[in-house]
Amino acid sequence: AYCNRPLTAKQVNALKRQFTGNLFLHSESGYARMLSSAKDLLDFGEIYTLDQILQEIQAVSSDDLHQIANRYFQPER
Repeated sequence: AYCNRPLTAKQVNALKRQFTGNLFLHSESGYARMLSSAKDLLDFGEIYTLDQILQEIQAVSSDDLHQIANRYFQPER
């Protein structure tokens, strides 16, 4: 269904809030922050701050999600 039409702004905002909430819960643990920082360093060559990650989340649009859905999921036939 997501491949057929973009999500509404309300749906995208709800997803962003859910993702952000999960990110904050995950980042409360010092061990989780350490693992995340190590993964960032190995994968991207730098460590991203929580503010940088939140900015990237907020920049995601309905069109971005629609393009990704169309790239990775086949519409029902």
